[in-house]
Amino acid sequence: MGLQRVALARALVLTPKLLVADEAVAMLDPSEQAKLLQLLKHLQVERGMAMVLISHDLSVVLRIADRAAGRSVRRVKGATFGAGCFWGTEHVLRSIPGVVACRVGYMGGTVDTPFYEQVHGGTTGHVEVCEVTYDPAHVSYEMLLDVFWQMHDPTSRDDQGPYERGSQYRAVIFYHGAEQAALADASKTAVEESGRHSLPIQTEIRAAGTFWPAEKYHQEYIAKGGDHHCNVFTRSIEIPKS
Repeated sequence: MGLQRVALARALVLTPKLLVADEAVAMLDPSEQAKLLQLLKHLQVERGMAMVLISHDLSVVLRIADRAAGRSVRRVKGATFGAGCFWGTEHVLRSIPGVVACRVGYMGGTVDTPFYEQVHGGTTGHVEVCEVTYDPAHVSYEMLLDVFWQMHDPTSRDDQGPYERGSQYRAVIFYHGAEQAALADASKTAVEESGRHSLPIQTEIRAAGTFWPAEKYHQEYIAKGGDHHCNVFTRSIEIPKS
């Protein structure tokens, strides 16, 4: 019960209407977590508190929220794609049924905590990417790959349009684990053998590294009405139905 008490202490913020649960809750084993969630739900009822879950990992928040609400736990997964300007990439991927969340950021470079101006200069080796959290019960990784291949010109290494030229706009599938690597390779082979492209396929497949979130103003940039020239919107893209 010691760990439970520590987690409970960390989970409570003593304001009249707010209860905050953080990463410590996720560290408990299932039996301790169940006991703690009962206590937290009791406090919600007795004090009329709203519960806020805080974590850097959306899957942690969803898992704890589902357990607290008595729902079956969703098994969300992650995927990472670079397909030109991340504003447009994020906007398209977010529209796919089954995609739970998206964040734009940087991956694949040699500098820690890069910022936009550094990456835009093309000297850090980072690629503009979209990190996707998806529910495999509603959308498969193969379906995400199918949309990805429609979003960019796979025969162009560092040029996805007039405003998307440079290594930071390189088309890359960053795979998470052996299963995604195999599926990504198979999808690339299918594109190469499709006969749709007369030039060699330049899209890269790499192991995912550290994801560095982009600055706040880049997140959901197009949905917030930001001005853009993303070339992805000149393409015909078929979004899978749920």
